[in-house]
Amino acid sequence: MPADSLLHTVLRHYQDVHDAAATDQILGSTVHLLTHLSNPLNVRVLTSQLLTAPAIWHRHDGTKSALRVLSIYHTAASRVRDHAIEAEVSGRALRCEEWARAVVQGADDRSRRWQHLLVLAGLLTGIEGNGRHVISRTLRETLGHAVVVAANLALQDHRQDGPAAAASIVAALTLVFPLLGEHHQAQVDCDALLPLAVWTMTAEEGFHDARFLRAVDGDTTTTAAAAPQQQQPGRHVLVWPPESPSCHLLRRMEKQPLVANMGPLSRLAAFAAQHAADPSVVLRAQDALLVFTGRVLDNWRGTRLSGVDAASEAAHLSPETAQTTWPLLWQLLRKLLFGTMVVLHAIVARSLLDRRMLGHGVASQSLRVLRNLFFISSRHGNAAFDVYTFTYMASLDVLAADAPAAEAFLREMRPADAPAAPTPLDRTLHLYYLNVAEHLPLSLSTDACEALLVTPAMAYLSPPPGPVCPSARDLFESAHSVVLSALSCPRHGALAVQMAPFYTVRLFDSFPQQISARQFRVAFRTMLEIVSPPFPVAAMDPCL
Repeated sequence: MPADSLLHTVLRHYQDVHDAAATDQILGSTVHLLTHLSNPLNVRVLTSQLLTAPAIWHRHDGTKSALRVLSIYHTAASRVRDHAIEAEVSGRALRCEEWARAVVQGADDRSRRWQHLLVLAGLLTGIEGNGRHVISRTLRETLGHAVVVAANLALQDHRQDGPAAAASIVAALTLVFPLLGEHHQAQVDCDALLPLAVWTMTAEEGFHDARFLRAVDGDTTTTAAAAPQQQQPGRHVLVWPPESPSCHLLRRMEKQPLVANMGPLSRLAAFAAQHAADPSVVLRAQDALLVFTGRVLDNWRGTRLSGVDAASEAAHLSPETAQTTWPLLWQLLRKLLFGTMVVLHAIVARSLLDRRMLGHGVASQSLRVLRNLFFISSRHGNAAFDVYTFTYMASLDVLAADAPAAEAFLREMRPADAPAAPTPLDRTLHLYYLNVAEHLPLSLSTDACEALLVTPAMAYLSPPPGPVCPSARDLFESAHSVVLSALSCPRHGALAVQMAPFYTVRLFDSFPQQISARQFRVAFRTMLEIVSPPFPVAAMDPCL
């Protein structure tokens, strides 16, 4: 069909709502027309009509339609770019810049600013993607400026445009932001972008406010272990079948554009956190992360899968679950951890440099977020990356410098007395508390140190006899570290005099069954140093 006839047909189809197959055909025809129309006026008309077409925008399918429009212009721009390169080789002139200007002119006042952003983002990513430059620097600068203007205007109007438009703005910026120059990046309204980016990460287009964990638990059942696993009579395993609705939900989430691009999205949010003019916007973003991660922890606590220790997964999961659905869940949880940490890292880094954020408890809030996600970060080496290490250690350093805040944080986080049979999640949260407490004895009074460090640690200094799971061993070792950290502080000499004999007995009782020879030597040498000159304990009680 000639291009002009196809154009009239497509414009006519734009005015009605069609089924999915017909809509796909219309979109395919649109890409073909954008690539092959020779009259810039027709390109302009096609763009203008597309951005208001009921056939595209009346489907109410979240960001799907918006991202398809962005994809249309990305694909068309890529083809036009390729044609332009071929024309240079063959000597034929293909007016790529004229085509780009016609597309931009089609984003007129008949459509919304966030729709303009979709067109501009698709245009720029298609033409400038993969480092290939076929347009002039002037036009490139013009397109970059147009993206920033459209983005800022869209960010101002997103509330009246609805949640789908808000998520579409963030999605478009996620894709196009790396192609903008530093000058244009600095012009983006980060005060408006940051809360929207964090919301998009955590809400329906992102991690569904952690509701997927409830769905997973709803599809998890308990059944008797199969014969090969039946090492103990009456033992049961958890079954979460791959064909369950929750497993299909996780697969759909993994394929969602914003979840699939969580790395670039989290970096966009981190940029906004670093460059927002109003520090209160950054603090509210941190509060939003705390609320979200709190939901993650609460929903995980409510699942039967939270009772599976990392060292005994094979014994508590059916073979199908262990091989299929369980890895899928942890893949998504790791993505959640990494995305959250990138944003939190930017907030903590800014708080170290911005005086306006001093005294707002950024360190305490960050450590609370890390606690909520510790069941993820403590598993399978998930915390072994620089962003996590910096955020954790910097928050500890800042908290340790504020004695009242450190004591208040420990009192809030102090676990209840260790239950007779703690769950794996209980042990994980207790381990996090001990790991944090180990760094804070210098910030506490002697009474607070005894109540908040030594007393909680004493519950784990003597593990029960018999086989010990790795998580219990981690608690045992961390408890010894906490006690040694507290007793080695010169200001807590009175506590050291009181605890040294008792702790030494516990230390000998633990060797060699619970601690290695190296660990025993380190602990015993530390105790000898504590009770020897020049430590004040030696003067307080020379008999030690």
